[in-house]
Amino acid sequence: MANRRIFKKFCLSVGPFIIFLSTPGVFAKEKLEGKTTSTQKSLIKIPTKKATKKIAQQCVAAPSLQPYILDPTISAAMGTKTKLSADKTHGNRAKMTLEGKVQIISASESVKADKIIYDEKANRLSMSGNVIISNKDAVIQAESGFKQIRGDYGEVEESTYFFPERNARGSAKNITMENKTTYKLKRTTYTTCSPQSNVWQLKASSLKLDQVKGRGLAKNVVLRIKKIPVMYLPVITFPIDDRRQSGFLVPSIGSSTRSGSDVSIPYYWNISPNQDATITSRLLGKRGYQMSNEYRYLHENSRGTLGLEYLPNDRKFKDNRNFFYFKQNGKLSEYWSTSVNINSASDPSYLKDLGSSLSITSATQLERRIDLQYTRRQWAVLTRIQNYQPLVGIAESYQRLPQVLLTGNFHSRKNPKVFYHTYAEAVQFEHDDSSKATGLRLDLKPGISYRVFNHPGFYMTPKVSYRYTEYQLENQGPGNNSLSREMPIASIDAGMFFDRQFRFRKTGFMQTLEPRLFYLYVPQRDQDNLPVFDTSQLEFDINQLFRENRFSGADRQADANQLTTAITSRFINEETGLEKLRMTLGQITYFDDRTVTLNNTNPLNNNTIETDNRSDAVAEISWTPRTTQRFTARTQWNLDDSSTKVSLLEYQYRRDKRHLLNVAYRFREDSIDQTDISGVWGLSARWNAIGRWNYSLRDKTTLEGLAGIEYNSCCWALRLIGRTYIRNFNSEKENSVHLQFVMKGLSKVGTQIGSLFKSSIIGYEDTLQ
Repeated sequence: MANRRIFKKFCLSVGPFIIFLSTPGVFAKEKLEGKTTSTQKSLIKIPTKKATKKIAQQCVAAPSLQPYILDPTISAAMGTKTKLSADKTHGNRAKMTLEGKVQIISASESVKADKIIYDEKANRLSMSGNVIISNKDAVIQAESGFKQIRGDYGEVEESTYFFPERNARGSAKNITMENKTTYKLKRTTYTTCSPQSNVWQLKASSLKLDQVKGRGLAKNVVLRIKKIPVMYLPVITFPIDDRRQSGFLVPSIGSSTRSGSDVSIPYYWNISPNQDATITSRLLGKRGYQMSNEYRYLHENSRGTLGLEYLPNDRKFKDNRNFFYFKQNGKLSEYWSTSVNINSASDPSYLKDLGSSLSITSATQLERRIDLQYTRRQWAVLTRIQNYQPLVGIAESYQRLPQVLLTGNFHSRKNPKVFYHTYAEAVQFEHDDSSKATGLRLDLKPGISYRVFNHPGFYMTPKVSYRYTEYQLENQGPGNNSLSREMPIASIDAGMFFDRQFRFRKTGFMQTLEPRLFYLYVPQRDQDNLPVFDTSQLEFDINQLFRENRFSGADRQADANQLTTAITSRFINEETGLEKLRMTLGQITYFDDRTVTLNNTNPLNNNTIETDNRSDAVAEISWTPRTTQRFTARTQWNLDDSSTKVSLLEYQYRRDKRHLLNVAYRFREDSIDQTDISGVWGLSARWNAIGRWNYSLRDKTTLEGLAGIEYNSCCWALRLIGRTYIRNFNSEKENSVHLQFVMKGLSKVGTQIGSLFKSSIIGYEDTLQ
């Protein structure tokens, strides 16, 4: 694995400093492209296939040279032969002159000219008049030149060139072909733009293109934008393929209300094929100078990322600040694996002040976890050490030092309908607050179930479990430090499956009707004296209809004497297998009051005895009218007072990555009442509109607003985006403007706006890739 290419990264090195060039590296990158249809009518005119094909043709950097690309089928048919043709010839086999539409073609190369002198003794082909040399990598057009008959060396004068794979072109006073993969050019230009646009261009006194190394080296370079010189560089290197190379990356420039101007200059170090590092110098106008380093590695059985950021003497914070992270996944053997996720910040507000993305700045705590796992067939054993660093406004959580978790599910060898279930957990809880109770918790839950499938379309699974939980506590105060709880858990899960076939508008469908009953019985046990280490009450939703516990964690086991009644119906296209429509409705009937509560001080938890004889009704509808559209609706309502507790409405239209629209409405009684509209839409073949508006109707404020425009041409692209958002309702809104300019085939200058769009817009794909 040492020679495995682990990620892509490009850089444009400029002597001792740099300008940039490309997307961050990744360990593995998969691009999923699904087929799309365009039967929907739109108010905005969408380019037709004919128009799209025309645009693609316009994007060829050298359309006049494109027809001369060596046809691999013709060259393959040549084998070891060489074919010569001309209007007239004179001379002999040792020295021959060919004139008029001369062509020499072999398996690896084609040479055309008005006149060619073939000199076998001198090992030389002398060419003049409309010279065109083409191979699998390049097409060169020149006034005159020569090349070896046996060998690859050659020179041409007053030439233009085209590299099809890179879609790059240029001109040169002289081109020297040292071999099949190395070209030296003098007084040359380089661009990926078509002759009609020519938006950007490099002019250099000399240029070396080495396809073995995948690099271009230019000297005395002038970067021109629309014929206007904007930058001079004595030496510059740039990629001509996807391989990585050390060098400075282009600085990113921005501004924020918290830190002022923000300039980052990263240096990329290609240590080896399976290791790299990015060292970044960052200047923050209101804070000072920050250094950060990220190191990555990939081995046959492990991969990891190690990062460190340091900001000495933050002028606004009045102290030194740092951030450390380490992420690792490894496989020790066939059954043993490891996972590590360690994060540490110098202070709770570090990510809010200095984080680079919304997902980072909105984090509430930092996880520190080390896992060792054994997995074999039906058994799994997890050993974990875990704690959390709280950030702004969050109370510190308990630490697991350590946790050992065993799970097992297997059937009886004598009777395959009998299944055994094993769950066992031992955790040592610690806390930095000495007033908090700590100690060991042991939780055991063995069980057995019997699966009945005697009749087609019917199933029933009775299950019995026994749960035993024991505590050995410290800092408990007066009283018994050894506590325990035990109880049986019994359930019956039964259902039926009906289906019918029918046709609608000449399409065959199968409709299913799936009624389901789930009875759960758990006797009441007094648990008020048990501590609450890692347990909270789960939000009621459609999944809770079939859970054995309405609490997460082992500190509370809910009492229950209840029956869930639910029904699901699906409509499935018999030809494609696509589920066009799914509807689910369910409710729980309670035969006893629910007396077990968390009994703690968290206001988000329900600590009152529940006496209702039925739960809220929950329903869900998922409708896919076309492959490009999906509609989802979920609701939870109280039948007693006819009030809606939770509602969710979502609609997505997604034809391709340039035509995406999300519309959503979210409601939760007394806490959430929001609308959310986001998407990207192709206004024309070149222009895209991108945006998001997440608005709180309850608070009458915008939670996040995003509006931008994108122009995507053949050889360059431009993005301009404005953003406003709030981290929480106690903080002021933050506003920013981002600009990204891309010179395709050479560089990408600006902030990584694509990652911002991806985190804000569901289903977004970078339109520049």
